[in-house]
Amino acid sequence: MTNHPAYPQYQRSTPERLLILLILLILCCGCNGYRPPVPAADEGFTVAPDQMLISLYLAAVGKPAARIAGELAAIEISDGRLWLPLTMEPATIDNTMGQGQQLLALADLPPADYTHLRLTFSTITVNGQPWFAETMPRELELPLAGSLHWSAGSHCCLFLDWHQISLTPPDPFWHSFAGRWQALPLSTDLVTVICDRLNTVYQISPDRNQVVGTLRLPGELGESAYNDRRQRCYILGIDNRRLYVIDASTSRLVDGLPLPAAVAPRFLVLSPDGRFAYVSDPPANRITKLNLESGFVETQNASILGPSRLLYRSGADRHDLVVAVPDEQAVYLLDPETLGIRRILALNRTPRQLLTVEDRLYVTDDTSSTVGVYQWPAGTLITQIQVGRSPGEMAANAGRLYVCNVGDASISLILPRQNSDFRRLPAGATPVDLAISPNWQKLYIANRDQKKLTIRDLHTGTLLATVPLGDKPREITLWEP
Repeated sequence: MTNHPAYPQYQRSTPERLLILLILLILCCGCNGYRPPVPAADEGFTVAPDQMLISLYLAAVGKPAARIAGELAAIEISDGRLWLPLTMEPATIDNTMGQGQQLLALADLPPADYTHLRLTFSTITVNGQPWFAETMPRELELPLAGSLHWSAGSHCCLFLDWHQISLTPPDPFWHSFAGRWQALPLSTDLVTVICDRLNTVYQISPDRNQVVGTLRLPGELGESAYNDRRQRCYILGIDNRRLYVIDASTSRLVDGLPLPAAVAPRFLVLSPDGRFAYVSDPPANRITKLNLESGFVETQNASILGPSRLLYRSGADRHDLVVAVPDEQAVYLLDPETLGIRRILALNRTPRQLLTVEDRLYVTDDTSSTVGVYQWPAGTLITQIQVGRSPGEMAANAGRLYVCNVGDASISLILPRQNSDFRRLPAGATPVDLAISPNWQKLYIANRDQKKLTIRDLHTGTLLATVPLGDKPREITLWEP
């Protein structure tokens, strides 16, 4: 008689049993659509179309009575059926991080109603001394407040609040954590940061300097602009050739306006009254004027080779749409009504960013270490201001000009009438964008390679906070009056 798996005398070897267990585990995970999380690499964090994305943030709440640190061996989430890991790497937590946030995990999961979080600690120390007793549990399960009704392709935040209370082992430590899903922001006054490789907009509270939510849109994202009168944020969808419309009061996508004949629309500016959007599409050699009330294209200009950055300048006698044209080392002045060419300013430099302050036009060129200053609107070169290496984005406030120096991780502060680099501020690595909040008197800097937002006091330059992000930031937009 031959051996048969159903008969008692048949015994599988240990390698066979391990192989069967592995196959069963793969089948179970495959049926649930789950893929183990992988840390975001330099080439970007790839999310499958049928998955949702979660950013898990930890924040200490209150003033600590003692320094508590812990090593998290595992962080898992459950929908009541399965526990799925949110991270494959250990994480260290410390309650002396102040009022900042720590990004514990970025993971893609199958859409589900996740209700519980589980933390597994390998060590905990209090004031440097081990705290675990032999009888203490090392796993902590937390219910998650708030309902999650997110679909595939979405991105949401999960917040872990660590309340600082008196430590009397073992119960208070376990009771000091609370988990909650992101909710509708209580205010439309927000700082938004686009992480283009994640197709995600991170929303940061300007008073707390913390992430309060995320919004994910289809495809690669270009520039964004905010109009306070309409409480709308507009974001270019490069791949889908659309202009996405976000309702700031609900932080939800309400429309996607098509851009006919577009190839890769990347740059955007709004008219001051918020009625029109102007979009440049360098590969298509096209500038489009879009009516935001009707959603229809008003007119287009297809006669400029590789139009790039846009600037809408309102003057006492007329308005101009200013267009940077790097291939021609020139700036075009267009009529905002018809997009007809009024004038061409030859700069003899490759314009990257444009900004006007009073009767001056400032132009950065990342191939040099200077900012060109031109008389407006004649285009006559007044001077060149020496700044840091590879100057890029600019912002102005109260007559002062701030310039990102990508090459040497600094911000140049320029006093326009003095035409000099008055002061240098540390900016962190690769400062690719900056924004100024007059309401909060803060300077926001996007540090691409460090995957963070740096916040400084506008007057003193003092570092106020750093906000970790899920991936490399590209652009900052302020939602404020």
